[in-house]
Amino acid sequence: MKAVALKSAAADPSMGLTQMLDKGRKQTKAWKHKHVSQIRGCAKGIGVLDPTLSDRTVGFAEIVRDASAAAGVRGVFGEMVWREISGLSHPSMMRSVLSQDVEEIVDHGDGTLGAVFTSDATKGKYSVEAALLAFTNAVQLFGQRKIRPGDPHQYAAPSIVNESPGAR
Repeated sequence: MKAVALKSAAADPSMGLTQMLDKGRKQTKAWKHKHVSQIRGCAKGIGVLDPTLSDRTVGFAEIVRDASAAAGVRGVFGEMVWREISGLSHPSMMRSVLSQDVEEIVDHGDGTLGAVFTSDATKGKYSVEAALLAFTNAVQLFGQRKIRPGDPHQYAAPSIVNESPGAR
């Protein structure tokens, strides 16, 4: 919907947005080119294949799962902690809107709507509690790694992962 609104706004010369949108597109293209050049330079420097030549992209979730598993923590647990902390660090507008009740007030007829967004505070409370539990467990696991270096499977057992923060 956003792309359609931008295209229709750019097509309307009376709005004066064409130059601004063109400039934004050029800046994005330049940024992507610079980013790809940096990745290629790093890959060449460490002697690995250029990942920008592949059609397959790797998302952060896959990287976090693999890194967690390599550290002896179940991959899905590492991903869950990452998602919770990531969501609190830089929340997604889409996730925020999806968790709210939306009441359409007026259709302006130009592709935009006036709406009122409301939310139940309990939803936010549960999200913060889940994030706190995930963070507490992550800190406990990190502490165990510092106390007992060696095989991470010794301290990444389900008993530690499932233990509540106040149980120690």
